[in-house]
Amino acid sequence: MSGTSRRPFLTTARAGELLGVSAPTVIAWINQGILHAHLTPGGHRRIEPTELQRFAAQRGLLLKELAPAAPPAGATPEAVLLWDSERDYADTVAEFVSMGLGLFPVVVDDLVELSFQLGRTRPRAVVIEWGLLEPAGLQRLKALVGPGPRWVACLPMADAGGSQRAVAFGFHLTIHRGQPMGSVVEALRPGDRAARGAPSA
Repeated sequence: MSGTSRRPFLTTARAGELLGVSAPTVIAWINQGILHAHLTPGGHRRIEPTELQRFAAQRGLLLKELAPAAPPAGATPEAVLLWDSERDYADTVAEFVSMGLGLFPVVVDDLVELSFQLGRTRPRAVVIEWGLLEPAGLQRLKALVGPGPRWVACLPMADAGGSQRAVAFGFHLTIHRGQPMGSVVEALRPGDRAARGAPSA
């Protein structure tokens, strides 16, 4: 098993639900090496949907339909990646981004998943909690995806000094957790001062 992440990968519980078996059965198959999975940095097993389909077809198992891990067919909205240790906050931002801008939010749980999604989605913006990355890590991620996305640091509170440090660190702009969701969404809207790289507190 190699390191990766939760989305668009399946948990062992979800894989079991799709196959009509228990999560311990899926884990046993993984441990036996007959079902391939990835291991997250937190030690959780994740299965690629295509691997689950291969496994089911090979063994003649009925596989319930997989929900798409991408925008619905015919629609290809741009993505916004969100990585924050406060998952409830990230989920709330994701909901507002989806409703307010029609963008496809992808909440990630770790650096491995963020790297994967950067290559998969080519996002409009990447929102990362301030402090989760070292400067060299941010530069490597920027090199991975090239020019394009706006890199947004999420600070725990409004702090002009923190905003200046984040911009010096390599982020294009900042938001903070106490900020109204409407202004967070506006920071990600194209054509405003944030889109031109000006920091906001």
